[in-house]
Amino acid sequence: MLNSEIVKEVIYRDSVGFVFRRNADDTSAYFVGISVFENGKWLGNGEGLCFAKNMDETTQYIENNMIKHLLKLRQYYRLKTYSTDTLAFVNYLKNNGKEPLVYLNEKLKNHKVVIFGEVHYRKIYWDLLRQLIKTPEFSATTGTIFLELSKDAQPYLDTFYQNKTKDPSPIIKIFQQEELSGWNYRGMYDFLLDLWDVNRNLKNKIKVVATDYQREFYQKITSKQQHDSISRIRLDRNEIMAETIVNTINNSQDKRNSLFIVGCMHAYKSSALQIGSLLINGLSAGYLLSEKLGNDNVFSIFTHTANGLNNGAILGKIRNGLFDYAFAENGNKPAAFDLKHSPFGKEMFDYGDIRFDIKTGTFADNFDGYIFLQSLQDEVQDAPLYELYTDEFVEEIKRRFKIAGLEKETWFGVGNECLTKDVLVDYLNKN
Repeated sequence: MLNSEIVKEVIYRDSVGFVFRRNADDTSAYFVGISVFENGKWLGNGEGLCFAKNMDETTQYIENNMIKHLLKLRQYYRLKTYSTDTLAFVNYLKNNGKEPLVYLNEKLKNHKVVIFGEVHYRKIYWDLLRQLIKTPEFSATTGTIFLELSKDAQPYLDTFYQNKTKDPSPIIKIFQQEELSGWNYRGMYDFLLDLWDVNRNLKNKIKVVATDYQREFYQKITSKQQHDSISRIRLDRNEIMAETIVNTINNSQDKRNSLFIVGCMHAYKSSALQIGSLLINGLSAGYLLSEKLGNDNVFSIFTHTANGLNNGAILGKIRNGLFDYAFAENGNKPAAFDLKHSPFGKEMFDYGDIRFDIKTGTFADNFDGYIFLQSLQDEVQDAPLYELYTDEFVEEIKRRFKIAGLEKETWFGVGNECLTKDVLVDYLNKN
């Protein structure tokens, strides 16, 4: 940057600034620093590359980006505005809040697909789902459960549910393949095992379908070259999940409805562009399903959470604590309710990476229902899935790290060569 020269500055509507610079030894593109004027200060808002032959051709880059960044700035100010009528929120809960299990069964009865938008690793919401599948109403109305699991998990799922004895080894195999070091997901694991018990007593079984893109390459790669080649492949996860669900429904003889359990940033129904897809500028699975099956046939539910980003960062509370205040005033009682025509639904949607997209809109624009179970400070962390880590799998983890070129990194508190099952379990216990 110190060897570059600033060659052009443009300010649009006193709100968006573009600074073009070029390195003396690299004339293939202009580097563009983008800033916005926010609360009396110019603040950085990203960088980009402008592939132009001369300064006259940079006009197109400015025209393509100036409106986008201005609207993003305006969205920021909209998000800072909250309702002051807190009583309306409390009264709506008292008059319209339903018991969550009753609410879920009601929606499953009346909609072809109910999307349960979850935030990963939250025990209390998986406990709710474990209770749900054990209710008689659930199996009467729901024949398929779609999960955010790679599609190569399907043979293991089928084997597990067809077995006459409850052998969890196929499920363990699935979780060992979902991530580079395995998917430590106790809540989903216990849910899948409970469903085996439910199916055992059902004449009309419930089918589990994996919807996500295939990840079986973890067990097949044998070289860094193979790993890098596969890692460069870009697939639209949301499109794959939506297409799998639609095809399964259209080809199924079971006319019962379906439950889709997926991360909430795949579940919203607005046309906001998001990073949940491996493709840049992907649409969510919730939006795609609504387009393919009809909006009224798809009911998407948001589960109350802290405000955060897809990378795990916690930013505070949703709507600056407005929703949490209303739940507290209602005694923090579990409540499930529709967002349409509610004060909650009229609030700007401010969760996750899509909050600055002008197409995001309100909570009601993104989700149909909302479930609150417990105050955030009272939630209990889920226990680790210790069954995942056999001695053999720990050695497989070390092999994967080497192939991925990560063997010199620190994993589970130690270097790769020092990693053992005991070390890994001790790390999980402490963290």
